[in-house]
Amino acid sequence: MDLEKLKEKKLSELTIPEMRKIVWSKEREENKKKDIRVRIFTKFSVYLTKLFLHLGISANMVSYLWIFLGVASTILLWSGQYWASISFLILFNLAAIIDHSDGEVARYWMWRKGKKEGSVTGLYLEDLSHFLIRISIFFGIGVGAWMRFDQIYYFYAGVVLTIVFSLDQVIKLRVYDSLIQSGKIKLINKARKEKTTPGKLKWLHSIFKPQYMQKSLFFWAIIFNVVHWFLIVTVILFVPLFFKNFYRELKRLEDVDKKNNLK
Repeated sequence: MDLEKLKEKKLSELTIPEMRKIVWSKEREENKKKDIRVRIFTKFSVYLTKLFLHLGISANMVSYLWIFLGVASTILLWSGQYWASISFLILFNLAAIIDHSDGEVARYWMWRKGKKEGSVTGLYLEDLSHFLIRISIFFGIGVGAWMRFDQIYYFYAGVVLTIVFSLDQVIKLRVYDSLIQSGKIKLINKARKEKTTPGKLKWLHSIFKPQYMQKSLFFWAIIFNVVHWFLIVTVILFVPLFFKNFYRELKRLEDVDKKNNLK
């Protein structure tokens, strides 16, 4: 299928298979092979994408909609009731289809305008959405466990997890903010490219990411109604992981200093 020839068609004339060819990236194809959730969601996301395009809704506006629905759905976790949590899973997964549509809308306009790179704002909103939704989930399961068992320490655990995860993100962001202000961002980019081997605990970190759902222990904790245990185990693991990440970022910066004779 020649993508350049498709530019002769109006949006309304493009078929769904043609739309998929336009908006699906190579990374999406790889993820489809690894994750059944991506395979399912991308079958439906393109229909929403075409609707958003017809309505003139930008990729960033789609991202805002995903953030709102994702965060709002976590309110269902607050009651601590089993069926409310199951309802959260259903609503969250339906809303997550929009998470695929924002990138598809962006890639459509990149194709239509002949651009090779996407919006920096879009990348920022993508990361921001996962951060906000994840801390909302952590806080939500803390409140839910407190409501369910009437034990205040579950609420404290949710707050601690929310704060620790937020600090973890701040540490990483401050590294780049410092490098940007000093004009040395290229140095850390070079260092990151040299270290391509995944960390030994990467698999452990991924299964505790709530937004991964079916790959995450959080999903199965909801199914088997043991979210409170997921909360406690995650707190126990993530607090030391926070200090590990802090040390790793500090060590990375020190390595950059040594290699560039800045120390």
